[in-house]
Amino acid sequence: MLLGYTYYFQYLTDKTVPEVAIRWLIQKKVVSSVIIGCTSVKQLEENMGASAGWELTTNQMKELNETHPVKKPYPYDFIWGVHNSTRMNRFNDSLTLL
Repeated sequence: MLLGYTYYFQYLTDKTVPEVAIRWLIQKKVVSSVIIGCTSVKQLEENMGASAGWELTTNQMKELNETHPVKKPYPYDFIWGVHNSTRMNRFNDSLTLL
């Protein structure tokens, strides 16, 4: 789904899919750095094209973020009960485990 949106935004912004994907990562507040790889000078130039001179709009960022929600990694999903919120305490039916 995320890849489909990057193709859609490629059409809207006249940028390549890698440029859109890298720009999305650059603009995310939770990403401290983006490490790119390339196998040719052309690919390097495309990847570097994401770093300056343009930005995704707020609505575009929102749409891309909604297609790829951040999930809590293990063990936090277990600790905070992301997958266990419906389990009941076997000793007390009125309490829900978190």
